[in-house]
Amino acid sequence: SATSPPSITPASTGIDTFAKSFIVSSVPELQVSPVAFGPVCAAATQTLDVCNTGKADLVVDGIASSNAAFSVVPPSAGFPVTISPDFCFPFQARYDGTGAAGTISGQLTIVSNDPVNPQETVAISATKGAPSLNATLANAGNFGEVCRGAQADLNLQLVNQGTCSASVTSILSSNAHFELSAVTTFPLGIAPGGTVNVPIRFKAAANEACGSPISGTVTVNASGLAPLVVPVAASVPCPQLVIDPNALS
Repeated sequence: SATSPPSITPASTGIDTFAKSFIVSSVPELQVSPVAFGPVCAAATQTLDVCNTGKADLVVDGIASSNAAFSVVPPSAGFPVTISPDFCFPFQARYDGTGAAGTISGQLTIVSNDPVNPQETVAISATKGAPSLNATLANAGNFGEVCRGAQADLNLQLVNQGTCSASVTSILSSNAHFELSAVTTFPLGIAPGGTVNVPIRFKAAANEACGSPISGTVTVNASGLAPLVVPVAASVPCPQLVIDPNALS
């Protein structure tokens, strides 16, 4: 029967050790790090470096995502992709910008000829930002007393306290007495941390009824946000005739 070379002691163990050493030193080894987007407000791409730290060519057959919001752009030459030892291939991971504000996560599965991890998984996540709009009128929206035929302005202050730009699509009044006092082009963009002042005007007609308060609301509409409703009020005083008896003749 066949025996191991006599120079190797013990005979059976020496061949096994040599074979294991040869096999381990001649295989590919995949190495990859998690991918994190954020904070982001729209679709974005980021490099996913897939590296070969082994001693033989690494062949990547495909990369799949557990979450449809994430994907890996196929390389121009398609799959499979061969990565030489001690090299990395810069795949492009993509987040499509969908999902509610907060953390969105998933896993990428990399299929390769790595004998130890033929289906390596790596975490991928995105921190989705959002606008946060605040609307306030000076003097709590009270224009005070405005005489017949006159007008008064108050600034409607819009502040974006979020991490993404806000897009104001319209500002509407429930009462024709209250209106935008200047031409405003919509959509009106407000950057994160930005402030925009929009003048609101109250107009009293020359024959306006006096004595009763006039009220309404101004509604600010912005993309993806709940409407902001701000109350407004004003009053038209009645004229008072005062006769000085000393002036009578």
